[in-house]
Amino acid sequence: MFNLKKGDKKEEDTKSAKKAVVVKGVKKEAKKTESVDIKKERKVIIKVHVTEKATDLKNAENSAYVFRVRVAANKKMIEQEIKEKYGVKPVRVNIINVPSKKRSVRGRKRNKPGFKKAMVFLKKGDKIST
Repeated sequence: MFNLKKGDKKEEDTKSAKKAVVVKGVKKEAKKTESVDIKKERKVIIKVHVTEKATDLKNAENSAYVFRVRVAANKKMIEQEIKEKYGVKPVRVNIINVPSKKRSVRGRKRNKPGFKKAMVFLKKGDKIST
């Protein structure tokens, strides 16, 4: 066991090392494919944000639609999802971070969570059916 030369290796050590590498390689490949699939499946747009101001913007000449989006979303991600989901290319996308607010409910202080919303502007003839 201890009388091995530099070039000599024990068969058991090499077999166990190969098994470990194969197992590690499989795990790494599985993680890579899962992470890519999760990114593709993750939706950027959560829902349509319906308020009086949002409906006024939608009915105006420069039709603008307001959506609630994920906090990690950026303008390019939102634009791509609008193209895929509705088949319309936005002219402009504005992002607004709505901060969290402190409220008191029955004498107890609570936090109303903040969120991110996106205003998507389209050409005059384009429409989104929401």
